[in-house]
Amino acid sequence: KALITSFTDTSNVVATITTDFASTSAIASGSWNLSINSVDGLDYLEGEVLQVVANGGETPTVTVSSGSVTLDGQYNVVTLGLGYNADIQLLDIDPSSDIGTAFGLRGKIHEVGIEYFETVGLEIGKDSDNLDEVLFRTGIDNLGEGTPVSSGFKRLYPKGGWGDTMSLFIRQSGPLPMTIKSVTLKGKVNE
Repeated sequence: KALITSFTDTSNVVATITTDFASTSAIASGSWNLSINSVDGLDYLEGEVLQVVANGGETPTVTVSSGSVTLDGQYNVVTLGLGYNADIQLLDIDPSSDIGTAFGLRGKIHEVGIEYFETVGLEIGKDSDNLDEVLFRTGIDNLGEGTPVSSGFKRLYPKGGWGDTMSLFIRQSGPLPMTIKSVTLKGKVNE
């Protein structure tokens, strides 16, 4: 890494090396990135707490003060915004039983299949008060970098006891993408 200390012309700058480069060979111009550790021009959000995605990963929240925020590190790509929850509440299911409809019987969802597209992180549970995080980071992902978006299918086994209704709640509370393509539920009823 290098900190640019002065601008000479459109082809030259003066910089101080802050972290040794892996090689002393010339680095192609398309391989350079500028980074920032603060964002200004946010006067309209004065006093607001913002969620931050930096270099593809969620970072600590920041509060706007004097129209700017200071990030917890140097980043190349930064997105800031007001936080909110993206919630999906599925309708109650009515699984059949050996005696016909299970309507009115106590039941529970014991298996969930979720097909997702370009998603990072979500939580599932029987309601908004009983959510479990669904992990998307794998052992091959680089630590210190954002979890890459992924598409695929996950089989999940939500916690939760028996109840008078059988439903599923899905939440994305971070400033990250979530697209759910399909949900398959398997339930049990107490006959």
